[in-house]
Amino acid sequence: MSGVSPLDTDRRTIAPRIPWHVYGVAILLLGWAALRLVVWLSMTEEGSRYLEVMFRIGLDVAIGVGLLLRRRWAWVLGVVVSAITTGVGLLGVIVEGNQEYRLLYVSTAYLIPGILVLVVLLSPAARRAYSDARLD
Repeated sequence: MSGVSPLDTDRRTIAPRIPWHVYGVAILLLGWAALRLVVWLSMTEEGSRYLEVMFRIGLDVAIGVGLLLRRRWAWVLGVVVSAITTGVGLLGVIVEGNQEYRLLYVSTAYLIPGILVLVVLLSPAARRAYSDARLD
């Protein structure tokens, strides 16, 4: 009986598995970007915030596709953008905390997605999977 047994393979050559929740966040980021794009295009015409909104949609699409393709740059970009998004959300809650609808908008657009992506990407399994040098 010839063949390679599982004990003969070198574990250092096998890339660690990406956790399922990272794929879930990547799909949610793509869906969130698509939803924002549809809502933005249907509610307003091109204005002063057009480039800002399109930039954020582009970032979410880049991060989502990069995470699905197992790219380390997408993990780093996701952590940085989520930390900034969470900071902007916290600042919005502190500054505009007495306005009920503005608080709801800040929470759903900045705070909750930022915290969700940070928690998933900074989990030990995701950090271990994306810290491997063989991914890029």
